[in-house]
Amino acid sequence: MRYTISGTYDGEILKNYLYKDLGLSHSAVTYLKNQENGIMLNGKHVTVRACLKCGDVLDIMYEDKFSDMNEKIIPVKMPLDILYEDDSLILCNKPAFVPTHPSHGHSADTLANGLADYFREKDIPFVFRAVNRLDADTSGVVLVAKNRLAAAEMSRRMMAGQIEKKYLAVLRGKFEDTLADTGEIIANIGRCDKSVIFREVKPAGCGDFALTKYKKILEYEIDGTVYTIVIAYPVTGRTHQLRVHFAYIGHPIAGDRMYAPECMSENSGMFGYNASPPKKIISRQALHALSLNFVTYSENKNIEVYAPIPDDMKKILPEGFSLEYIKEFMN
Repeated sequence: MRYTISGTYDGEILKNYLYKDLGLSHSAVTYLKNQENGIMLNGKHVTVRACLKCGDVLDIMYEDKFSDMNEKIIPVKMPLDILYEDDSLILCNKPAFVPTHPSHGHSADTLANGLADYFREKDIPFVFRAVNRLDADTSGVVLVAKNRLAAAEMSRRMMAGQIEKKYLAVLRGKFEDTLADTGEIIANIGRCDKSVIFREVKPAGCGDFALTKYKKILEYEIDGTVYTIVIAYPVTGRTHQLRVHFAYIGHPIAGDRMYAPECMSENSGMFGYNASPPKKIISRQALHALSLNFVTYSENKNIEVYAPIPDDMKKILPEGFSLEYIKEFMN
């Protein structure tokens, strides 16, 4: 990777630039120091104590290595909807019901498996490093870094709120006068006492801080049931955050088999649920990771990447509702 030093770091030592501007971890910097040509300044090998000048050209030579975990990812040929790709990043439109990464019971049917095959065919070493992850039943944009340095920096930006995430969600019910069309939900989230999977809103001082912003687009009705379409902006990234927050304000995401009351089963305990919601308009939560807005790692340019609305969500949306409609509404 090549970087041009700005005036901000004129007179600074290289180590400060690596930690502060690139956001590298101590282990990553140590790795670079131990490589023969890991750190090159203006074409010459230097130590991290080198003094920088405005206009200096810094090259970081990073040879990624496979971890034991990634060696176990089985390359599997599958359709991939690649939304954007450069030297450091690849963004995919993950379908619903496809896990992001392997887990128990899902060793060969995940996005990671598909990407492993994609890069194997290109004869490019690849370690799966997802910067954001989606629930298996949630569709949309997944950002994957191609190397450790890009992963560290993009993860830092994600944690710092420098990557804007937009989700399209279809909620049950009509917003009452007490609920603003544009607002935010601030409510701590933690594990339910009786489950390691389910999450719930916790009182102050318990759980983890969680903030969701939202904007209502429109309300409509299907067979006597009212739905509300919103664009959600999860500022924090807690497990099941949007699903828990919208259920908390009385408007669960349509089709949510965990948090929508109409999907709960009376005979399966507090956290049981039926296989499908009433009317079977959609067989999963109507939640789609619509876009990511961020500055790219390699080229340092601002882009917004959109994932098209999937066919199963179109069935629960009003006729004529489209991605173009959303973009026009947001502007």
